[in-house]
Amino acid sequence: MDEEAREQALLTALTTEHVVLQTSRSTIIAELLLGLGVTLLTGLWGPAPGPATAIGPVVAFATQIDYLNRISVTLNR
Repeated sequence: MDEEAREQALLTALTTEHVVLQTSRSTIIAELLLGLGVTLLTGLWGPAPGPATAIGPVVAFATQIDYLNRISVTLNR
């Protein structure tokens, strides 16, 4: 395999990896936002009264952010 073909193969592999990682990240962010939205709606209109309504979305948001950070570290490896 000549040098130009090797460079082209490497560029193709790197581009493919980049697209896959970006797609994964976009999917994770979409799931995070969907989960947060559902949690907020459930917290606002759900049957849980009082402090649970106020604390629930905050805990859910913190959990989702922690999940996103763990996935981000994994994807960066």
